[in-house]
Amino acid sequence: MNNKILRRADLSVDENVVFLSVISIFLPYYLTILTIAFLGFYVLFKTDIKKTVFSHMGSWLVPLFSVVTLITAICYKNTLGFFCSLLFFVLFILSFYLRTIMTNELFEKALDLVCVTSVFASAVVLLEKLIYISANYHRCCGDFFNNYYFSFYFHPNYLGSLMAAVILVCAYKVVVKKNDKKYYYAIAALSAMTVFFTESMFAWIEVLVGLSILLLLARRHQLLSILFIMVAFAAALLYTAPELFEKILPRIIHADGTFDNRVLIWDFTIDAIRKTPLFGRGFFTYYQVSAGNPSAYQTTHAHNIFLEPLLSFGIIGSLILFAMIFILFYRVVLCKNLLRKSQITILIFSITAAILIHSIIDMTMLWVQTAMLYCIIMGGIGADEQKIKSIFKDRFKKINKVI
Repeated sequence: MNNKILRRADLSVDENVVFLSVISIFLPYYLTILTIAFLGFYVLFKTDIKKTVFSHMGSWLVPLFSVVTLITAICYKNTLGFFCSLLFFVLFILSFYLRTIMTNELFEKALDLVCVTSVFASAVVLLEKLIYISANYHRCCGDFFNNYYFSFYFHPNYLGSLMAAVILVCAYKVVVKKNDKKYYYAIAALSAMTVFFTESMFAWIEVLVGLSILLLLARRHQLLSILFIMVAFAAALLYTAPELFEKILPRIIHADGTFDNRVLIWDFTIDAIRKTPLFGRGFFTYYQVSAGNPSAYQTTHAHNIFLEPLLSFGIIGSLILFAMIFILFYRVVLCKNLLRKSQITILIFSITAAILIHSIIDMTMLWVQTAMLYCIIMGGIGADEQKIKSIFKDRFKKINKVI
């Protein structure tokens, strides 16, 4: 591990922005929001945003998306959606800034800091476990504020998804970067313990999918084969001795009921989409339309990556959002193709695949801390973009002269 991030007192402004962004992920979520607001203020008013933010392809879609969702939230008196639009606008701006200033060295330092600060969250969860060890409560009692073992993350699934990402960062450091294995093994084990305490079933699927993609792209086929053998063995054990899995994954016996709840949410969501198909009602529309409705399953969002945008942003807003995502991943694929030995894109693809598979049944990315971590990971593409500019700069000049 690079310990310089823990020793240096003469950090540059760019390093301070990146490191504050990382630290905010593992603070109580209200402090995360305040940190993002502070950093967003700095980016908007203390930097040349034409160069630091709006120089990127598709960046003009950010204010367009924000204006559409803000106006929609105002029209439907969606107060939560209004403030979420402002927050996510600032988050988008901050993510573009991180992409502009990111270098390989800074990105690796940021990942090291992610691993270090995740220990704090794990420690808090362990403390909660010790405090409530004699309490026979389910982790979700129908009221978000009655949950245990979720630290500062409002819901256990958010923390589970974050710790799954930390495990993948550790795997990236060991497999791709080939750093100090003992250190990252310890962090991964501690993160796995935290996932276990959150009882987030799909967080394990995130780890499995993300690790598979990482090993595949890193061309570690032997390790990938071993992983598949272990999964096959676990599946056989689940089929033949499910009682053993109940001890490892306590909530697995409730999987059928959990899926039935998802079906109720999705049916209600589809009916709600039909009522406001063009623009939706703004962020967290499900929460607004389901509140007080006896026929609706009470929760905050639609628990599906395809239904949630259509419900909250409608067809118009969803098209803008997907255009932003398409342009971003066009750049990621471009970096992967032009830089044959690109390592950052391996981590981006693996964590994205993990998040997408989880988002089929839950939108853990629709939260400030998980979104902040993903913005930092995606910001790493800026380092590859700088490499491409330096490598192909002369060629581009010649092409422009010919044109």
